[in-house]
Amino acid sequence: MINIITRKNVNGSFITASGEYGSDDTTNLTAGYGFGDGRTYVNASIAGAASEGYDVSELGAINGPPGVDGDKDGYDNLTGYVSGGAELSSIFRVDGFARYAYSYAELDGQDFSGVPGLQGQSFDDASQTHTRSYNLAGSGTLTLMDGAWVTIGSASYTNTHGAGNGGTPFGAFGDNSYRNKSACSHPTNSDLRISSRH
Repeated sequence: MINIITRKNVNGSFITASGEYGSDDTTNLTAGYGFGDGRTYVNASIAGAASEGYDVSELGAINGPPGVDGDKDGYDNLTGYVSGGAELSSIFRVDGFARYAYSYAELDGQDFSGVPGLQGQSFDDASQTHTRSYNLAGSGTLTLMDGAWVTIGSASYTNTHGAGNGGTPFGAFGDNSYRNKSACSHPTNSDLRISSRH
């Protein structure tokens, strides 16, 4: 299991923001906020990216509608997350994480007709892909004997849905692909030393 929970002991508060704009109407925007007292914290962020894209096909709409000559292949991406944690006692704390991601992309089709000069070439059409992903994770940490004994229990869940429109298959399952994944972990670290005197 990959530990995707990253604790950030915020003491105070912070705000972050950024923005970019470029050619092909490409934009990148981010914003974040967090606060805490060193023991309890909340941290959240959102980021988005989009572009009108550009036409990469040299053949145009060779297969007729719904393709359009000069079709630009753009994209939209959005990601948001929130994480938090609290020290419930001197020996036990909990931490959690939630994330949502969405991506949309416009694509070109590819010719497999076997016609010389066309085979393997891309052409303008209405192909699109949509992907949504949800992720939840949480952990509890028990610390005993002044840190000599640490037990962490954690669990995570991920749900991903991908869809292809306009004739573009998505993955090995056709136009729709669903995937769920869950995991649990329970590691224990100890540093116990026993000494005796005679």
